[in-house]
Amino acid sequence: MSEHIWLACCGTRESRELRRALHALDPEAFVSFYADACAFRSAFLEEEPRSVAAIVGFTAEGISDLNVAAAIATDHLARKVVLVGRNLSGSARSRAKRAGIDVVIDMSQLPSCADETTVENAAPHGKDQSDASSAQEGRGRKRAPVIVVSSGRGGVGKTSLVALAALVAASWEQKVSLVDLDLACGNLFSCFGLPHGMPLD
Repeated sequence: MSEHIWLACCGTRESRELRRALHALDPEAFVSFYADACAFRSAFLEEEPRSVAAIVGFTAEGISDLNVAAAIATDHLARKVVLVGRNLSGSARSRAKRAGIDVVIDMSQLPSCADETTVENAAPHGKDQSDASSAQEGRGRKRAPVIVVSSGRGGVGKTSLVALAALVAASWEQKVSLVDLDLACGNLFSCFGLPHGMPLD
C-alpha cells in the first residue's frame, strides 16, 4: 500500500488537474492534498522516511512550484518527487533535474483522455487511509486508453510514430503495451532492439 501513498501540494482549485497528472504515474494512488507549502513540507516529518511520494504543481499564486518541489527533494524524506506544470521550458526542466526532482510532467503534453480514467480515491488530509483503501478495493478493473494507429498504405511512418509515443509514455512512468497487427511485415519489436515480438495467442 505504501508505494501508492502520495502527498500533494497545489491550489485548492487545481486538485483535479494534479490528480489527472498523478493518475498517469500511479493509477492506484491514494493522495492527501495540501494548499499550504509549509504544512506540506512538514507533513513528511510525520511519515517514515522515503515511504511516501510527493507531487507538486499549480500552487497558490506567489509560490514557486519548482522551489517547493526542490525543497522536498533536498529534505530527502520523499520516496519520489514529481513536478507538474504547463508548457514547461527546457530551462525549468534543467533546473528541476539539478534540484533532484525525479519526474517532470508537462500537462500540455499529457493525453486528454487521462482524466477520463482518474482514480477517484483522493482524500483531504486527515481522512483515515483504511477507509480509502476499502473503497478502492471495490472499484472495477483498471481502465486504460487504447490508441489505434492506421493508414491506407505502408511506409508512412506508423511504426516509428508508435514506438516514439510508447517511449514518451514510458518516460512518464506509464505502463505501455504495444500490439503490431501488421501480420505480414510487422517489425515494431525491432525499434526496441528485440529479436522478435510475442505471439498474440
